[in-house]
Amino acid sequence: SKNLIGISNLIPELAEEFSQRVDQPLEIEVDTEANKEFLKCEYNRDGDSFRSPWTNKYFPPTSEGYFPSPELRQLEVAANKVFDVYRHMYFEGGVSSVYIWELEDNNFAANFLISKDVEGTRGVDTGNWDSSHVFEVRIEGKSKVTYRLTSSVILKMKIKNEQVGDLDLSGTLNRQDKAEETLAANEKPNIEFHIQNMGTMVERMEGNLRSALDTVYLQKTQEVLSRTRLAGKEYDLAPEYKSIMAGIQEQFKNRS
Repeated sequence: SKNLIGISNLIPELAEEFSQRVDQPLEIEVDTEANKEFLKCEYNRDGDSFRSPWTNKYFPPTSEGYFPSPELRQLEVAANKVFDVYRHMYFEGGVSSVYIWELEDNNFAANFLISKDVEGTRGVDTGNWDSSHVFEVRIEGKSKVTYRLTSSVILKMKIKNEQVGDLDLSGTLNRQDKAEETLAANEKPNIEFHIQNMGTMVERMEGNLRSALDTVYLQKTQEVLSRTRLAGKEYDLAPEYKSIMAGIQEQFKNRS
């Protein structure tokens, strides 16, 4: 994020485009009226203020800013309640937020966000999981709804161990998905319909992201580090590295 700020300072006219195109760690803001935390992103920002999904107010206050229509606000409120339960069940902590906004022709978009910090768990000194799921939802004709999902995750882990020293394990992944749902005759897509379909896709995508990170980053890292030796010593670090990586992989399995 420091590099992004530096580039934005050099080319201020492109700062907003950079912030939308580059994955950044999520930041937390506090809704002082609801006394609840929420996540900041480009989809709830207006200048230096950010809209809370809990009270639909901006912090710090601003005289402008976007607000969803009453119908989409009802969907946003319901989605935040359901996603908060999901966060508690799967992550046992952290912060989640859902933001919804209009698109043309009565369609809409949504952003599901989760941020979870990890400290002092087996094998990990500090760590963070930031995931973002952006939906484009289009109602096509009278019987079909198309959900296009773009997801990204930023994983950061810092490991400290007397034998192996300091290790910084960080990475990011992006994935896409699409689903088409058919409506029954004379049925209209209501709040429950959208939440069930988007929720199912988010849950499936989170599992896919965790599996991909485990395969792409953790197992490859373990393979490399298990062959590491201390310089000038006949000490094999493989057991320590295997223990650390096993602890990290256990964290992923517990969330799946």
